[in-house]
Amino acid sequence: MSTVDISILVNTYNQERFIEECLASALAQDFDGNYEVVVVDDGTTDTAPTLIQQLAAQDEHIRYVRKENGGQASAINRGIEEAKGEVLCFLDGDDRYRPEKLRTIWQYFRARPKVEVIGNGIHQFSTKEATDICVSEPTYVHTIDASSAKAFTRIRPLFGTSRISMRAETARRLFPIPEELRFEADEFLFTQAALRTGVLAIPEILTDYRLHDNNLYMLSGFKEEKIRFKYDILGKVAQINTRLIEEFQSTEAAEIEPIINEMNYKGLANLGILLGVTDQVEAQRFLFGKRYWLRKLLGPSLMLSLQNWYASIRRMISPPAKTIWLK
Repeated sequence: MSTVDISILVNTYNQERFIEECLASALAQDFDGNYEVVVVDDGTTDTAPTLIQQLAAQDEHIRYVRKENGGQASAINRGIEEAKGEVLCFLDGDDRYRPEKLRTIWQYFRARPKVEVIGNGIHQFSTKEATDICVSEPTYVHTIDASSAKAFTRIRPLFGTSRISMRAETARRLFPIPEELRFEADEFLFTQAALRTGVLAIPEILTDYRLHDNNLYMLSGFKEEKIRFKYDILGKVAQINTRLIEEFQSTEAAEIEPIINEMNYKGLANLGILLGVTDQVEAQRFLFGKRYWLRKLLGPSLMLSLQNWYASIRRMISPPAKTIWLK
């Protein structure tokens, strides 16, 4: 293959159910330029490697890279090292690209030479429901103060993996991602990008983003080890975000930090209640004091079951909107 315009960087771990569908979407692009699909296998133990190698043997776009298990951050870092493209598009092994993904991203980067990072709209789906999440028009945000921090938090759902794309030269300034982030590694990327260079959210829905029980952040039952793992990672994410904010926007850090980390703090409070490490003050600050007392009364397993039951009832009474416009 001659000069590579775009590298699709796929990170995958034990995703045999979805990886063929994921790679088929990457290979079905209507992009006229040259692109490669770099698949970084993070020490998979299921049958996915065989499936990937079979596809790689059939299509020269695919390069298969296997490494020891180290988590999402280490897999993405390895993908950056391997990438040859001028533009990098990130894709999780359980998601899909729309056929126009690469063509649209390439056109935006060509039309806006000063833009370094782009996030696109998503079709979020599960076996039970589906919602489109997007902006109504191209929206540029550079996090420099409290106002722009609030603006960024509104569009940030469009900048996780499978949605975020960036120029390779930008990526190499932002990397490496701290490898203790075994998941939530994308938050390091988009938080730093918004602080350092600014980001552009575009209205086109270019990604099918899958929700399923094996997502690391999904909690379908009380498994203390999994909850504590997520709790520890969220704490690290909040600490890293704080460091990035102090590094790039030191004069406004006190105002920006609580806005950028608000969701992390809420997550820590909620998970902390389940683990019994959140006190009433923290629960009252970030959630509702009644959750703290419910956990005391019911215990963590019943508390989580109650939360999941309540969420399912709410979906039945008020189904998610078909389209969520981020403003």
